Amino acid sequence: MKVTKKQLRRIIKEEKRKILREGPGAERAMGLYADTAAVNAVHTALNDLVEGAYHSASQDLGSAEHGEAQDAAQQVFVNVVQDAARSMGYSDVADALMRLTR
Repeated sequence: MKVTKKQLRRIIKEEKRKILREGPGAERAMGLYADTAAVNAVHTALNDLVEGAYHSASQDLGSAEHGEAQDAAQQVFVNVVQDAARSMGYSDVADALMRLTR
């Protein structure tokens, strides 16, 4: 039995949908669709942002306030991710993140 290109494309799309539906969603989508270099750049940028916020908060609050500096750095991270989600039209993700961090 011959399979046309159109049929093959349809089969591949169906299988991808099935894999995404059945597999670990976010991890599966990352592996299939995300540019690894871009993901690594985002990770690096967020890490640098949080480390910088922690360093600044530590200097401002003093070394005795380690926990407060960590809290400040975490809040910077959450705010940046929420703002990014909202600016891309993912308000539901930003709202969910806000509920998780209350």
